[in-house]
Amino acid sequence: MVETGTHAAELARHVVGALMNGLSDRLVAVVLFGARARGEGSETSDWDLLVIAEGLPAKTFDRNLYLKQLIPLEWRGRVSMLAKTPEQFHGAVSSLYLDVALDGQILYDPRGFAVSRLGALRRGIEHLGLRRELIPEGFDWRWKKTPAASWSLSWSVDSHAEA
Repeated sequence: MVETGTHAAELARHVVGALMNGLSDRLVAVVLFGARARGEGSETSDWDLLVIAEGLPAKTFDRNLYLKQLIPLEWRGRVSMLAKTPEQFHGAVSSLYLDVALDGQILYDPRGFAVSRLGALRRGIEHLGLRRELIPEGFDWRWKKTPAASWSLSWSVDSHAEA
C-alpha cells in the first residue's frame, strides 16, 4: 500500500498546479477519488481526478485531450481525469459521484463548489439509507432498508422521497 499523503501533495503540486495555470479562473475544483484517495492504491495505480471546470470542450475525447496536454508529460500516463463543467456535475447524480462523495479528497476548491456538492451527496446517502459494499466485481451501493415507495437521488436532501 502506498502512503497517499506525500504522493497526493506531489500530485497537487505538479498536476493541479498545471491545471490552475492552464485553466486559470475557469478551474472550479479538483478532487482525488478511487483507490488512491482511499489509501488502497499501489505504486502502479493511476490517480483518478474529478476535474470541474468552465468552458471545457463539448466532446469527452476533446476535453480529456485538452486537459492531458495541460499537465506535465511525466504525469499524463499516471492520471485519469473525469472532466465535467459545473452544470454537468450538477446534473444527474451517478453512483460514481456517490463514491467521490464518500472517498474524495479535495485538492483544489477555491469557491467551495466541491465541498458544497459532495456534502449534499453525503447527506443524501445518509438520508436515503444507502451503504457501499465491496463485492467481487468492485463496490456496489445497497439500501440499509429497501424503500417501499418511489425514490430519487438528487442534490437536495429535501427532495428525496422517504424510504
